[in-house]
Amino acid sequence: MGLLAPFFLLAGLAIAIPLVVHLRRRDRANVVVFPSLMFLRGGPPPTAKRRRLQHLTLLALRVLAVLLLAFAFARPFLRGADTASASGLARDVVILVDRSPSMRIGDRWEAARREAEAEIASLQGDDRATIVAFADGAESLVEPTGDLVVLRSALAELRPVGGATRYGPAVQLAGRVLAEQGRGRGEVVLIGDLQRVGWTPDDLEPLPAGTVVRARSVAGAGTIPPAVRRLAVDATADGARELRAVTAQLDSSADGAPYVLELDGRVVETVTATRAPDGGAEARFTPVPIPDRPVRAVVRPATPVPAPDDGARVMLDRGRRREVLVLRAAGSAGGEFAATALRAATTPPVTVTVARGGLPGDAELARYSAVVVDQWTPSGPDVGRLRNWVERGGGLVVATPPAAERWPAAMAELAGTDDATPTQRPQGAVASVDAGHPVFVLTGVPARELVGARVTRYASRPADSAWAVFARFDDGAPALAERRLGRGRVVVWSSAFDESGGGLVRQPVFPPLVHALALHAAGLTGPADALRPGDAVDLAGLIVDDPAARADPPREGERLTLAAPDGERATVLVRDGTAPARAADAGFYEIRREAADAAARTVAVNVHHDENSNDRLTEEQLVAAMIPGATAEPTIPAPPSGQPHA
Repeated sequence: MGLLAPFFLLAGLAIAIPLVVHLRRRDRANVVVFPSLMFLRGGPPPTAKRRRLQHLTLLALRVLAVLLLAFAFARPFLRGADTASASGLARDVVILVDRSPSMRIGDRWEAARREAEAEIASLQGDDRATIVAFADGAESLVEPTGDLVVLRSALAELRPVGGATRYGPAVQLAGRVLAEQGRGRGEVVLIGDLQRVGWTPDDLEPLPAGTVVRARSVAGAGTIPPAVRRLAVDATADGARELRAVTAQLDSSADGAPYVLELDGRVVETVTATRAPDGGAEARFTPVPIPDRPVRAVVRPATPVPAPDDGARVMLDRGRRREVLVLRAAGSAGGEFAATALRAATTPPVTVTVARGGLPGDAELARYSAVVVDQWTPSGPDVGRLRNWVERGGGLVVATPPAAERWPAAMAELAGTDDATPTQRPQGAVASVDAGHPVFVLTGVPARELVGARVTRYASRPADSAWAVFARFDDGAPALAERRLGRGRVVVWSSAFDESGGGLVRQPVFPPLVHALALHAAGLTGPADALRPGDAVDLAGLIVDDPAARADPPREGERLTLAAPDGERATVLVRDGTAPARAADAGFYEIRREAADAAARTVAVNVHHDENSNDRLTEEQLVAAMIPGATAEPTIPAPPSGQPHA
C-alpha cells in the first residue's frame, strides 16, 4: 500500500477536537432552588470521587471519523503486481506515437489512439508516462506525469502531420526522457504502421539498460498505391507561346495505372503510366501553354485511393529567366567547354552569353540568373560589383583555373580559395559525391558518373564552416562546395573547366554537371516541388528567387505572411535579410508581402514518397532492432478490427 498525499495524515491531530467537545458536554450536577439554609445543620464536606469519562463508545466513533477523513485525503492505493518491476519500483513509460502521413490511411490513426489510450489506462500508483509524437522529428507533448487527465488531453489534440517516418529521433528522445527520470522501470511503447523505410540504426542512441520495449502495429491488411517520386517539368515553346510538359516519375508497380493532371483545380488530361527507361514507370502529359501568372499543377491517380497524400504538386510559371553569363579572359580563344556544355543541355534550355575581359555593366548584369567564371582574372572593382550582384540574389559558379593564384585577394575570398600554389597530381580523381545534393537529385545528373573523374590540378581550399562540401577528391580535398552569400549562392569547382584540370571535360557527365551547377546557383534547379513538410524555409529568399521580385526585395523589418493550405496564417519579420518559417503539412502555400499590390509567391510542398512504402517491419523485428542489450517483452499482433491490444 502507498499514499499519494501522505502529508494529509497530519490532519489526524484533529482528534483533539472531538475529545474537547466530549468533555465539555459531560453530565453536570442538577441545581435545586432552596429558600434558606438557616434551619440546616452544618457538617464536614464529603470526599468527592474523581470523575470518569462516560459514553466511551460515542467518543471512539468521533475520533475514528476524524482519522478516516484524514486517511482518505492522503489518497491510499494498493500496488498491483503488474505495476512494478521485480525490485518494486514504479514504471516510467514513454509512449511513441507515429503521426506521419501514412497514418491517415484507413482507420490507422484511430487504432493508434486506442492503443495509446490503453497504455494510459494501465498506469497505476506511482507510474508516470509521457507521450512523444514523431514523424521526421520527435516532440514530447507533456512532461512525465501520472495524471491521466493531462495525458488523455494531450492525446486528444494530436493529429498526423506531413513529415516522413523516422524512428531515430523518437527513440533518442525516449532514451533521454528515461535517463532523466531514472527512478524505476523504464518502458518504451512504439505505436504506428512500422514502415521499414523509417528505420536508420546509425541514428540511434542506446536506451538505458533494462528498458522494456514494446511495438504495436496498426497497419492492418491494406496496401498503399504507388507514389509519385518526383515531378519533372520541361520548358518548350510553340512559336510565341511558352509550354510546360509535366512528367510524373513513378514506382514500377504503377505501370498501366491511369493518372490525371490538374491545373488550378481543373482536370486537363488523363494518361496511362508506362515503363520508364530506368526500370520505374512514368506518366507523361502533353505540354500545356502557361499564362502570364503561375499555375498550380497536381498529378494524382485517376481513381481515388487511400494514400498518405492526395497528389504531387508543382508550380508552373513562365517568369523565371534562364540566362547565363560566362566570363572569360580577354583575348581567350577556343576551349569554351563550359559555354558549349550549357548550350548543349536542354532540360531546361538556357540562353548563354560569353563575355571577355571586364564585367558588364550593372544594368546588363541584372539580366542574368547565373554567372560562370571560366578562365577569368578580374580586377578589384569588378570583384566588388560581382559580389554585390550575388548578395542581391545572383548565382555564381566559379571554376578555379591555374591562373587563380594571380587572383586579387577579394576574388580568392569570394571563391573560398587560398593563395597557395594549386595541388598538382598525375592520378587525382573525384572519390566521393553527396548523391542527395540538389545538384544531382533535382536535375537528374548521375552522381555515380562523376566518381572516378580524373583531375590532375586543383586549388586548395582552407577549412571554413560557411562552405558546404558535396564532392571530394581522393586525397580528401573539396572538389565541389557551396555557400550562401546574402540572397545569392556561390558554387565552386576546385579545378578548371578545360583540359588543364584533367579529363572531366571529355566525359559525358560534364555538360549536365555544368548545366546543373548553374541552375542550382541561380535557384532554378527544377520545379518548386522539392519542399517537404517540416522543412525550414526562408520566406524572403523564396520571394527573391523569383526574378520579377529581385528589383524590390523584402526590406528589413517587413512583415511577410505565410498562408497555409488549411487557411492558417503565420507572420514573420525580415531580420538580416531572412524570414525563417516552417511548412507543417503538404499543399500549396502563399507568401504575401505587406504591399497590397505585391503579387503573392506560391510554393508547393509534397509528402515524401517514402510514405507510400508497403515494406514494413514486424513488431518483433522493430523491438529487436531498438533494444540491443535491453529487454524485449512478447508482442501481440494488432487485431484486424483495430481494437487495442489486450
